[in-house]
Amino acid sequence: MQAKVKKPAALVMDVLTSGTNSALEAGQRSRVVFLNSVTLAGGIMIALFAALNFSVGNLPLAIACASVSAIVFANFAFIRATRRFLAGGAVDCIIIFLFYLLLAYSGGEAGSGVLWSMTYPLIALFLLGPVWGSAVALSYGGAVAAVIFHPLLNKSGFPPLYSARVVGTYFFIWVFALIYETVRRATQARLLEAKKQTDDILAGVYDGIFLMDRNFRLGAVHSKRLEELVESTDPAGKPLLDLLAPALAKKDFDAASDYLDLFFAGTVNEALLAEINPLSEIGLNFPRPDGSSVSRRLRFQFIRIASAASPFPLMGVASDVTDEYALKRKLEAEEKEHKRSMESLFQIIHVDPAMMREFISDTEAELETVSDLMRSEESSGAEVLETLFQSAHAIKGNAALLGLQEFASKVHDYEDSVKAKIDGGHQWRDLLELTLALADIKKELDSLKFLIQKILRFQSETKTAGLRDGSLLTWSIEKIVKRESARCGIPASVRFEGFNRDSVPDEYRKLAKDVIIQLIRNSFAHGFEDKRTRAERRKDEAGLITLSVAWDEANVTLRYSDDGRGLDPELIRRKALSLPEFSVKAKTMSAGELGKLIFHPGFSTAESAGLGAGRGIGMSLVKRRIGEAGGKLAVRSALGRYLEFVVSLPIPRSAEAVS
Repeated sequence: MQAKVKKPAALVMDVLTSGTNSALEAGQRSRVVFLNSVTLAGGIMIALFAALNFSVGNLPLAIACASVSAIVFANFAFIRATRRFLAGGAVDCIIIFLFYLLLAYSGGEAGSGVLWSMTYPLIALFLLGPVWGSAVALSYGGAVAAVIFHPLLNKSGFPPLYSARVVGTYFFIWVFALIYETVRRATQARLLEAKKQTDDILAGVYDGIFLMDRNFRLGAVHSKRLEELVESTDPAGKPLLDLLAPALAKKDFDAASDYLDLFFAGTVNEALLAEINPLSEIGLNFPRPDGSSVSRRLRFQFIRIASAASPFPLMGVASDVTDEYALKRKLEAEEKEHKRSMESLFQIIHVDPAMMREFISDTEAELETVSDLMRSEESSGAEVLETLFQSAHAIKGNAALLGLQEFASKVHDYEDSVKAKIDGGHQWRDLLELTLALADIKKELDSLKFLIQKILRFQSETKTAGLRDGSLLTWSIEKIVKRESARCGIPASVRFEGFNRDSVPDEYRKLAKDVIIQLIRNSFAHGFEDKRTRAERRKDEAGLITLSVAWDEANVTLRYSDDGRGLDPELIRRKALSLPEFSVKAKTMSAGELGKLIFHPGFSTAESAGLGAGRGIGMSLVKRRIGEAGGKLAVRSALGRYLEFVVSLPIPRSAEAVS
């Protein structure tokens, strides 16, 4: 990997801080910069003196200056290598002490050498501190006084009054430097303490607090928490949106950029800006170097705390609301579940307890049959899907007719999923998905069962006029017709002829109920006309369903009829012609053959599918289950007058024994 080239400013700062720029606090950094500056400047200056003396033939002084310059540069290297700044400062003070004393002794050009001494108190106090710096500075002042006052050492021939002024000025500068360094250090200590307290506060703040400039770059001061929230160990100096970019969708990035610009667009209405903040609550997915990622939901708030001319006019606060959001979603889900439970409870309490028990029992039987088929190794995928589809249709119909709309809608969605697998092809993985979805339906059924158990005792104990078993089936059918009539907006009634609970053998109770429910749904979906059409055909405004049961020596015969529009062969033909499977042979089919198509799986003359009808599965289910029971199904119809279904079932042995 190619080494990163430092910028000139960064390179200079690296040299002057001995490579410790980011590791030092401000006060210490300034002393280190001064130390290295003095060391480098002194080394270069003494080297120039050596060259100058060498050029004029003063070889001894040139050698002395060159030696001192070498020592100074060696000290600079020592400081950078060991970072022992106090020791390096002491060496510098000693070298400058001797060099300045040499200049004072030699006199220099027109006696100017002594003037260099005036800078020594500043150097000593800043590098060594008030105590040791004062000791060294006073020692040097005494040495200089001895040089310029003693006749044998005063080579420049300074008069006593001039020497006194030089020494007086030196000690005045020392006093001034001492006061300045003492005040500076006290102020620095207070600033460091204040910074420490600020850092402690920012380290303990749970939110990410930061300042931003006009380019949305973060300031150097920010809470420690911010680094965790934006997944950056050093966010200072970086634009906020650049920190969020890896985890932010482009549309959100653009919206946030436009939003932040508004803080500098003239007068700021902070209340309005807070309302339109696109980062008020946003989901972020931060990638990590190891290939993993961390998801957070953050809430950003922005406040303009200074004028646009200020270096950092914006303050931002970032809060982690991941747990709050998860709790909110959980509460919403629980509220939704509670609402659903209350709706289910409201629906259940309007249903007779015996009917609810029967519904639960029948649905559990359907689910058990499907589960057995799915566990069977002999069953093909297509067979399993077809059974799932028919069972879901039957369960949905029973639930809808009892008014259990929530449960019916859930089963309807499941029915959609099964239909999609049948139409689009399937794999065994699809069956696994449907199995898991079926478990959800079973869970929903268990919830209904739990609610029913809670209220059955209350309903049973407070019901003033309970139904006897003998009238339950007819009462249920009347309720179903009444509910469908209200749902479809079609008035209708049911008439029983020799039909009651006792006239249907127990073995056929569920079958009879399933068949009758599907036929009732079919009557309302396809049979009964609207009021105007019925009036034109001189029919009563209310549709009529007739149910009868008759026994003979071998069979139980159930007859179901409605006085609706009957089968329309041409309507069936048009529908069949639109399907690839019948597009050719439907042209020559007889009326009887066309009538049989209503039992074909997936065939329906409805325009669309819904909770009521339209999938082409209801009549297929009727025919299949009658066939499985060993029965037969016949259809009679007169267009515009009626449609009748005749179901013949063999008398079961238990019924023969009773008879």
